[in-house]
Amino acid sequence: MENKQPLLSICIPTYNRAKNLEKSLNSLVRLPESQLGNIEIVVSDNASTDNTEIIVKTFANEYPYIHYFKNKKNIRDENFPKVLSEAKGVYRKLSNDSLIYEAGALNRLLEIVTLTLEEKPIIFWKNSKKNRSFVRFGNADSFLRKASFFTTSIATFGLWQEDCCNIEDKIDGTELSLWQTKFLFDLLAKNKNRKILYVKDNLFYVQTISKKDLSYGLYKVFYINYLSLLNNLVEKKIIQKRTYNFLKKDLFFNFFLTWLVRYQMQKDLYRINDSEHLETLVFDQCKGYVYYWALLFKYKKRVAFARIRRKIIVKKEISLAFLKKSLKKF
Repeated sequence: MENKQPLLSICIPTYNRAKNLEKSLNSLVRLPESQLGNIEIVVSDNASTDNTEIIVKTFANEYPYIHYFKNKKNIRDENFPKVLSEAKGVYRKLSNDSLIYEAGALNRLLEIVTLTLEEKPIIFWKNSKKNRSFVRFGNADSFLRKASFFTTSIATFGLWQEDCCNIEDKIDGTELSLWQTKFLFDLLAKNKNRKILYVKDNLFYVQTISKKDLSYGLYKVFYINYLSLLNNLVEKKIIQKRTYNFLKKDLFFNFFLTWLVRYQMQKDLYRINDSEHLETLVFDQCKGYVYYWALLFKYKKRVAFARIRRKIIVKKEISLAFLKKSLKKF
């Protein structure tokens, strides 16, 4: 008797994050809906050198709906289409190896997939702590204004089985470190009439990654590469130039500004490219725009507030340590 095709595949590319992956898998298998037979979890290991294989195989031995594949070498972002090609689900959802799934998350995913099974729209998954909702879009302009730079996240990305034909060979965009974004934009260009579903829900939270690797260069990937993909949509008349300009401004104010503050206050938490001076690159690029001074003011303001918060936290920690030491004397 043939196994029933799963309705949903959770597809996890991973590399040397055994501890994070273990917690992520635990969060999935503890959900009762994962045991119902219509879900599979597929892990594609990018030739990890830690104990990833042992951990995943231990899960797979206990939960037959977990499938493990290991690449012979690290194929980097090509592992994204690879893991989707190994899946069998009607719908295949990419997932970071650092996500902890909330209660009811798989039920929500299944609910949306079942609801759209006949129509098969492009589905964009925007994680949010606010009330669940979904919005339908009929054109790329309105959708991208809503989704903005979050189209670069693999956690927002998923594909129907029909979109996955020979997907392992479709590696355009991996050289940009934005395979998922390139593939999504190609779908938007391929069929202008295809509906887009923007789902906003509380599905997961992200674990803190020790020394997260940003050495690929935030400016190169998110300014040069991401904007080049958007500009390609403009040239193909998929989106308007004003949408491109809107998204560029949003990139400065809501992406780069956040990372600039993090670089100032939490640089020790990341592995970064020391030759990439992000602050200089961003503000030099922004000088020709009317919102340059507004961006600079907002940046300095946020850094100042962050420093004040840090001082308050340090004072509280010192006071607490002093209190504990004093109590030990009694």
